Amino acid sequence: ATILSQDLLDSAEPLRDTDPTTYGQIMINHGILRVAARDYQLGLSIVERGLEFLEARSHAFNDVLINGVMAKGICQLQLGLLTEAEDTFRRAQHITHRQKGVYNKEQLPMISYLTATNLRQRNSPAADQQQRFSLRVAVQSYGPDSTEILPTLARLGSYFSTRGSSIPLMAIPQLRMERDLLFKDAVRMYLRAIEIIESNYGVNDLRL
Repeated sequence: ATILSQDLLDSAEPLRDTDPTTYGQIMINHGILRVAARDYQLGLSIVERGLEFLEARSHAFNDVLINGVMAKGICQLQLGLLTEAEDTFRRAQHITHRQKGVYNKEQLPMISYLTATNLRQRNSPAADQQQRFSLRVAVQSYGPDSTEILPTLARLGSYFSTRGSSIPLMAIPQLRMERDLLFKDAVRMYLRAIEIIESNYGVNDLRL
């Protein structure tokens, strides 16, 4: 696949001037394939070159950059460059904010990657904040009573219960308080999901 990708990139050379956006995306996709083949350093280098190519031909908040910026962040995360990855994912998120508003649903993958990055940094409070923000995004995007937010509520219920379980019951009082709050958040997410299901499908629906 990487050989075919390199062949495609070579054959796309005429697009460098006639269709630079397509050429830049092809270069970024080639870098992503190198990363998928576990050639992380080379993959990151190719993605960065593709991104620089696009950046030189557009403005800083052009949404055509989002895929390339996300690919760069994922490469950095795979390489353990956590601070750099966090900055890159935040940049992608900022582009969506500028283009589509603070609560746009297109940023949900960025929030997921920011959460993963924060957890690897052992910054659980920041990860929790990202997850709470994802609920606000879902509610703003779909409505507070929409069945579309059910997957988000289920995911957050699981997330907060897992986070609560990660804190020992015999921890210091401050951590025990945090543990209790996390479990309360989990219960709140599940109860809200139950309310939405009952309201939309009835009290005997199998989703319950």
